[in-house]
Amino acid sequence: MNLKEQKDVLRKDAYTKRKELFSNTITHQKFSLKIQNHILNSHEYTLCEFLCVYASVKGEVATDYLIAEAFKTNKKVLFPLCLPHENGVMNYALCKNNDDLQKGLYNIPEPKAHCPIIETSLLNSRKTLIIVPALAFDKQGFRLGYGQGYYDRFMEKTPDAISMGLAFSDHLYEELPRMQWDKSVNFLITEQEIKNTAHI
Repeated sequence: MNLKEQKDVLRKDAYTKRKELFSNTITHQKFSLKIQNHILNSHEYTLCEFLCVYASVKGEVATDYLIAEAFKTNKKVLFPLCLPHENGVMNYALCKNNDDLQKGLYNIPEPKAHCPIIETSLLNSRKTLIIVPALAFDKQGFRLGYGQGYYDRFMEKTPDAISMGLAFSDHLYEELPRMQWDKSVNFLITEQEIKNTAHI
């Protein structure tokens, strides 16, 4: 199998694992809360000015508590906005609360039209913390995404920003197949620990 075929097989496996965990609502919520608390208690979160975060869907590690706390503490909270006519291109827009979100591309919550887009160059800073979703991660911080390349492209443009990948510990692989443009996150956050992947 080529790399793409290998990733497709792994995506099916990862979807199955996610579905199994998500079916156990109590465990999913418990583990997600532990992950979010790891972030909130981290040095990187304390120092960040911009929090680039996703609104969780379909069994992803939940982010609702993290988002609520960030709004309370007046962090600048940004959500991804995928551009439908530019494949793989993603911007981030500033939101004041959850009411600034609506269902967008792929039914993923995204900022409404009035939310200002923040220039990518302004986010290329150690004061930016990017929360990265995935179907799975490996122990080196490389991700198995959804196949569109949005996050890899954005992290390529913001090498100075801090990135945290969120994963349940049982969904970590030893090593995922990777392509030359795949990017690793700086930190892996599971319900068990924060792991510096030594790419910072």
